[in-house]
Amino acid sequence: MNSPYSGESASPYSSDHSIGVPSPPTVVAAFNRPYDAIHHDGPYINILEQPQSKFRFRYKSEMVGTHGQLKADRAEKNRAAFPTVKLSKWNSGPAVIRLTLYTAEDNVNQRKRHVHELSGKNCNKETGICEVVVDEKCDYTAVFQNLGIIHIAKRDTREIIKQRKIEELTTHARLRKPHHSNEEIRRSITPTDLKKIDEEAEEESKSMDLNKVVLRFQAFQYDKNIESYRPITLPVDSDVVFNLKNATTGELKIVRMSACSAPCTGGTEIWLLVEKVRRNNVHVKFFELDENDREVWKAYGEFADNDVHHQYAIVFRTPRYRFTNLNTSVRVKVQLERPTDKDTSEALDFTYLPDSLKRSRNNLENTLEEEGKRHFSDLPPHKRLNFGSYPNEAIDLSNNSKIPLVFVNS
Repeated sequence: MNSPYSGESASPYSSDHSIGVPSPPTVVAAFNRPYDAIHHDGPYINILEQPQSKFRFRYKSEMVGTHGQLKADRAEKNRAAFPTVKLSKWNSGPAVIRLTLYTAEDNVNQRKRHVHELSGKNCNKETGICEVVVDEKCDYTAVFQNLGIIHIAKRDTREIIKQRKIEELTTHARLRKPHHSNEEIRRSITPTDLKKIDEEAEEESKSMDLNKVVLRFQAFQYDKNIESYRPITLPVDSDVVFNLKNATTGELKIVRMSACSAPCTGGTEIWLLVEKVRRNNVHVKFFELDENDREVWKAYGEFADNDVHHQYAIVFRTPRYRFTNLNTSVRVKVQLERPTDKDTSEALDFTYLPDSLKRSRNNLENTLEEEGKRHFSDLPPHKRLNFGSYPNEAIDLSNNSKIPLVFVNS
C-alpha cells in the first residue's frame, strides 16, 4: 500500500526534496491548525479575566482532596473571579470554547502544546483539555472555574510528546485519505516518520519549561457536513502562569529574620528563613526610599552559595549603610530579589544603628560580665551555681547524702 502522504499529500518528514513540501522544525504542530476557513475579521476570543500569574502546579499524586483553584489575576478575598473569555462577533448558535495548556515562549509562533494537563470541571481526564459550551443565554461568555494544573514529571515528557505527534500524524492522514482504514493509516506511517517524530520529541522535551504555561483559548462549532467540530476563531493566549512552588519562578517570601537591626558599619551576621529559593538565583537587597517612595540607596547582603541551606534558609552579613557617622538610627527596607526575572518579596523594615551605640552596648556587656564574675567570686562556695558540665563519673545514689543541684549552660 502506498503511503497516504504520497503525491500532493506527501509525508511531512519525507526526505525527497523533489516533492516540494517543506519540513519545518515542528511540522506536526501545524497539522492541527486548519485556519484557512477562518475569517480574520470575523469572530474572535476576547479575554475578560486573565489568570493569576502564579499558581501551584501539582503532581497527580497530590490531586487528592480539595486544593486551590486557578483564579483570575484581579481576584480579591471578598471578590471571587476566574479566567473568563467571550466569543465576540458571533450569533450563529452554540459554540465550544476549548482551553489547552501551551508553552510560554516570548515568540508566540514558537509555542507548542504543553505536557501539563488541566483538571477540574469540564476537563477531559484523558486529554487534559477543558471545553465549555457557550450560547446567547450566557452572552457567549465562558467562565473557567475549579481549574487545576497537573504537573507532569520531566521523565515522562518525551513519551507524551511522541505519542501526541503520532496521533496528530494519524489524524492528518485520516483527513487526507478518509477512505483508508485506521489499520492502513497506521501501517502507512514509515520508519522515517517515526524517527523524525522521535527526534522532535527528544528535542522538545529537553527545551520545554515545566514551570510556566499559557492558557490557549479557541472557539469551535459543530459542522454537520463533516460531522466534526471546526474552528471559528484563531487561538488566543493568556498571560504567563508560573509555578508557585518552584525555586525558579515561585513566590519569594521572608518567613523569619534573626535580627531586625544592626550597626551601620555592616558585617552583622543575620539568618533568614525563606520560602524555597535557588542558591544561585537570589539576593538579599537593602534599600531606602525618600518621602516620594523613590529609591535613594540600595546595597546587597553578602553570602556564598553554601550559605543557602536546603533552599529554605540564608545566612548573610549586612551591607554597610551609605553613612557610617550616624547620630540616630535610620529605618530602611530589606527584601529578597531574584535576578532572572527581577521578582521581589514583600519588603520588611530594618534599622541601621549608630556605630557609637554598638560601642556603648559592648562596653555595657563587658562591664556586666566583669561585675558578674566579681560578684560570683565573693559568694561563699555553698551559694555558688556550678555552670560547668556534668561530671564524667557515675553518681553513687546508695547513700542518703544530698545531691547538689547543678545548672548547665545550653
